[in-house]
Amino acid sequence: MESRTTQHRLAMHRRGIRPENEFQEEFPDAPFPGFWLHEVLRLRGFALRSRHFGQHDKCLMNASQQPTEARRFLVRGRVQGVGFRWFVEREAHILGIAGWVRNNADSSVEVFAVGTRDQLSGLRSRLREGPRAARVDDVEEFEAKPVADLTTFRIEGAW
Repeated sequence: MESRTTQHRLAMHRRGIRPENEFQEEFPDAPFPGFWLHEVLRLRGFALRSRHFGQHDKCLMNASQQPTEARRFLVRGRVQGVGFRWFVEREAHILGIAGWVRNNADSSVEVFAVGTRDQLSGLRSRLREGPRAARVDDVEEFEAKPVADLTTFRIEGAW
């Protein structure tokens, strides 16, 4: 069970509110902004990769200034039955990418993504790692034509 302070901090972060001074005092030598949230999530059992933490902020800030591109990714390995599609959907939402993800009959996962070059680069690196239960052997990337009416990211195919 989380304390009310932890719940408050997480709610503040979700709304984009900067932490108050009392939160910053807990980690006076914080190595990067948002360190307190990183620690709270780590203590709750999330496997965070700190080299990606905060990278999506940079991608979202520059998103309106860069032209959009489309890419199709084909991910092979142990990527079905391990929550890979939900992982991709979450990461795409964090990065602000539109598109879809689906399972293929050959046990691979296909991802269609529309975003800026930085956003797609962030997604590519996350696809190579995958969720904890997955084993990614290969990620192939193909150019694709952007779809104009695609504004959100969704999971396609059977549940």
